[in-house]
Amino acid sequence: MNTEFLEKIGMTKGEIKVYTSLIRLSSTTAGAIIKESGIQRSAVYFCLDSLIKKGLVGYIIKNDRKYFEANKPESLSDYLNGQKKEIEAQEKDLKSFIPILFAKTPLREKSEQEAKIYEGWRGVLNAYFDILEPMKAGEEAYAFSPTAGYGGANPERVRRLIKKVRLERARKKVKLRMIMSKNLEKTLGKDQEDTFGTEVRYLPDNQLNPAVVHIYGNSVLTVLWTENPVAFLIRSSGIAESFKNYFMLLWDQAK
Repeated sequence: MNTEFLEKIGMTKGEIKVYTSLIRLSSTTAGAIIKESGIQRSAVYFCLDSLIKKGLVGYIIKNDRKYFEANKPESLSDYLNGQKKEIEAQEKDLKSFIPILFAKTPLREKSEQEAKIYEGWRGVLNAYFDILEPMKAGEEAYAFSPTAGYGGANPERVRRLIKKVRLERARKKVKLRMIMSKNLEKTLGKDQEDTFGTEVRYLPDNQLNPAVVHIYGNSVLTVLWTENPVAFLIRSSGIAESFKNYFMLLWDQAK
């Protein structure tokens, strides 16, 4: 029996062994569960107590002996819904706690330059949101899009991630000028052209730097679309201005 799902919803390995033993044995004693599951006596009683509290196991008493049984299958849905409500409550508490927690953090003096590395798909998405956050409606950003070959990342997964960025940029009404590989005109190119305030021009692959670079205000974000993508963020007015100047040179050549 594949029990991976039970582990994902918060059951321990011991609880899973006891629970699946009960499903196989139906109504039975603790002794039979110990034999079936191969778990020590004290651990079985601990797991039974935990499963009863979770609403997944019940018991009846016959002839002064407890007989345990797995509750109806719907109890798993009830348990999962309870987990969801608990997580929602924790998220609400967390939102209230974060301002209190970071209010005690000493303020760092802002330097003229700042650098940061983001790893993984979630990290790269956060990097995009970080450069978008200070941008105001009507401001313009600039971007060199990936070449057609990317760098090993799944193209459709890249496209889905960029869609989230496009929607957030459109919500903030931030304009974008983008230079893109001609080979991407019908995929990422079309996506961008259909987004608010976006103008796209194209160049052949061999005229584009393989690095993906975005210039948002004083931020320069370089993304490497590898299997596990990485992003490098630099906040520097001087560096951002030099990248923007280079972008404008290519912009005049693109079509």
